[in-house]
Parts: sequence; C-alpha cells; structure tokens
Amino acid sequence: MKYPFTSIGKVITLVIYPVMIFFIFTVLTATDWFVANLLLLVPTLVNGVLLFSFGSTLVYPPTVIEKIARTMTNDLSENEVLYCKNVTVVWCFFFTLNGSMALFLAFFSSL
Repeated sequence: MKYPFTSIGKVITLVIYPVMIFFIFTVLTATDWFVANLLLLVPTLVNGVLLFSFGSTLVYPPTVIEKIARTMTNDLSENEVLYCKNVTVVWCFFFTLNGSMALFLAFFSSL
C-alpha cells in the first residue's frame, strides 16, 4: 500500500521516522562497546580498500602511480614505468603495515 504525500502519508512519515530513530538509538546504546570498536576499525577498512585498489593495478596494469604520471606526461620510458610499478609496491607495503598497526591498536590499546 503506497501512500503519496497526502495527509495520511505525511502522518505516517511523521510517526514512522521518529520511531525508527528511537529504536536505532536504543540498539546503539545497548551495543555501545560494539559500536565504539566498530568505529576503531575504520582506519583498517580504509587501508584495506586502498591496498586493494593499488594492489589490483599491479595485477591489471597500468598502475595507479603510472596513471598519475601519465597525467603529467604521456611519454613514459620503460624505466619510468618500472619505477612507477615499484612505487606502487611500496605504497602497498605501506598500506599493509599501516592497516595492520591500526587493527592491532583497535583491539589491544586502551581508549
């Protein structure tokens, strides 16, 4: 049953949204520890996404760094392409170490 924004649709909208928000906040306060730890995992998630983005370009070239370099100049020599690939590998190691440290701190450090 679909209610357009007639009077009954407005009433349902005005009643349902505050009730939903109330229940969401009730659940969040009951699971406060879980939500706090979930927020601590955001840096790990960001590093994981960046690692996947950079790492996938190592398998399926051109690499991210090569794409950035090609925005500055279209003619890249083989040595420059190899250098771009090596820089992408270094970034992958950085994201791995940074994400691992963020994961370790999320679970084993005190707030």
